[in-house]
Amino acid sequence: MHVTVLLRTPVKRDLLISPLRAEPAITVIDPATRKPGVQRLEPGGAVALLTDLDAERRFDLVLLRGYGVADAAVAAGSFDGRIWLYHVPVHGGDPRDEVEDLRRRAAVCDRVLCQTDAIMRRIDAAVPGIEDRLLLLPPMIPGGLREPEGPAAPLRRLFYAGKFSPEYYFLEMVSLFENLQHELPGLTWDVAGDKIHNPAADQSFQPAADAALRSTPGLNWHGAVSRERIRTLLESADVAMSIRHPGMDDSTELSTKVLEYGAAGCPVLLNRNAVHVALLGEDYPLLASDLEDARVRMLATSGDWDLRGEAQRRCFEAASRHTFERVAETIAPHLPRRGGDAITLGQADMVPRIDGSPRLLIAGHQFNFLKEIRRLAVANGAAVREDRWTKHVIHDQRATAEALDWAEVIHCEWCLGAAIWCSRNRRDDQKLVVRFHRMELETPYPGEVDLDRVDAMVFVAQHVLDAACAQYGWQHGHRAFRLIPNAVDTDALNLEKLPGSEFTLGLIGWVPMLKRIDRALDILERVRARDDRFRLVIKGNAPWDYYWMAQRPAEQRYYEAALARIERSPLLRAAVSFEPFGEDVATFLQKVGWVLSLSDIEGHAVAPAEGMASGAVPIVMARPGARQQYPDEWVHDDTDEAARSVLAITRDGTRRAHSKRARALALEFSWRRIAPRWEELLGLRGAA
Repeated sequence: MHVTVLLRTPVKRDLLISPLRAEPAITVIDPATRKPGVQRLEPGGAVALLTDLDAERRFDLVLLRGYGVADAAVAAGSFDGRIWLYHVPVHGGDPRDEVEDLRRRAAVCDRVLCQTDAIMRRIDAAVPGIEDRLLLLPPMIPGGLREPEGPAAPLRRLFYAGKFSPEYYFLEMVSLFENLQHELPGLTWDVAGDKIHNPAADQSFQPAADAALRSTPGLNWHGAVSRERIRTLLESADVAMSIRHPGMDDSTELSTKVLEYGAAGCPVLLNRNAVHVALLGEDYPLLASDLEDARVRMLATSGDWDLRGEAQRRCFEAASRHTFERVAETIAPHLPRRGGDAITLGQADMVPRIDGSPRLLIAGHQFNFLKEIRRLAVANGAAVREDRWTKHVIHDQRATAEALDWAEVIHCEWCLGAAIWCSRNRRDDQKLVVRFHRMELETPYPGEVDLDRVDAMVFVAQHVLDAACAQYGWQHGHRAFRLIPNAVDTDALNLEKLPGSEFTLGLIGWVPMLKRIDRALDILERVRARDDRFRLVIKGNAPWDYYWMAQRPAEQRYYEAALARIERSPLLRAAVSFEPFGEDVATFLQKVGWVLSLSDIEGHAVAPAEGMASGAVPIVMARPGARQQYPDEWVHDDTDEAARSVLAITRDGTRRAHSKRARALALEFSWRRIAPRWEELLGLRGAA
């Protein structure tokens, strides 16, 4: 692999650039060598230069950071399907504008890179259908870390490296340092960096920061230094300071410097915010809520070497999880691999195949439900490529044709544009498999598929097959039709229930409106009228997390009424709680004894199957296909009947029996049972 790095401005000093230039696999392009006299590449100029470079060497992927250059690349259209966009959340401004901009950019991207899990969750909630394009690219540091020996002296030496600005709380850290000196005589502070901001809103900041750097007793200002020098300074430091203005506490980003400090065995004083808690733990000793709290915690760790040793250990372990080697392991499967002809990312071989296993092409616009199938193919030695379509019927026809020509087996995820194109263009010696979920019924596209050129049309449920036949004029009993439900990981979900779960109703997903949170509230109200031990816990993103909710005023009013009802009703108030998607489903279901599936329509709903695998008793609302998928006793015609069932099962003591039966029936949806069917369909070695 070869990497080309295009700089935005001409090189003035090579502190950061020289290590890149020393790598034979990296070419650094100084813009002044291509455009003499240029002082700074504007977005349009950068994209024009990238296009020229692409003509010379044909990039497999183009990694962009910065929205100006990303928008210019989107407008140019030269790199559609090859862009990896590093998404940095915008602080301030209207979040709806950010979401709309991201949707537009993501439409032509192969991947959207996110620095933290929090950023990934935010994007996933805001832009439906983008989940399979999201890729975690956390901050990284060099490997080869040596475990620190632990503190051997009281707090004597502090450290800071970075910019000097009001947001980075530099003057406040100076005050903190001076206060600590009164109680810790001889305390010194090494400071590195030379970027002193001059904010228009505070003209006094720059001279004050400059004076503090030059004249604060005990503060040793080193100016701009190399990474090697910073490492040396860190190794002699006891604690690094990295606190920020409280206005930055809602940031979902993680500073690389925190990891660099930890790698050197230096614990870090940090703001108590969600990102730092997730990284180091709620009880990390040096998480400070404010400056006074910071002072107290610094003094505490000075006097308690075990406490400072624990902080050091946490920081080092966090750094160890973010080395180049560890991050590369997660990124490598998504990178292009070159064989003979050059291929673009999105159509790249993910792994080399084992002799006798097929070349499998996966095509479609969204791969949310494909993780297990893809893993199965790789485990069976198949070479796997992706042809990722931009929308239902929008794609790079040249790239699709190249990928199709390479394949022996084609799997089209969703019966949409990719299924149409592949059914019309496949060779006779190739095998074509299409998976039909339910959403396709809301489109005309399945009717355009050449069904006689499809070897297997896989439906997730019988009622979906029936509806498709009625809607598109297909004959029941067609040789290609198969039924394979969505699979769940029954082993991972089979955990011991927590105390109180027998009185907890669980609803996974409450958006959009067809999920029917109003029915969940009906059932809870009726149950609690007889037994006030019951409660409802709802897992999932909220309506306001979705950008498209702004265009659905009726749906907004529906949710406003539901939330107002919870506050108003004595039976609901304090009995309903909400949780984000962030928590693992298996852990969530440990506290749930009854899993609700109350939607107006579903294909093969995964949530009730997951609940059953956990031992939760399903409460399913009657809808097309419900009684084909679940026993009659768990399917109810209305919320009154559902509530009576919950109370009756609780009263007669049969809930454990229902739970045991639910776990047994969930095995029908277990990946262990479903995998062999996919192995056979896709011609994988496991079929033998």
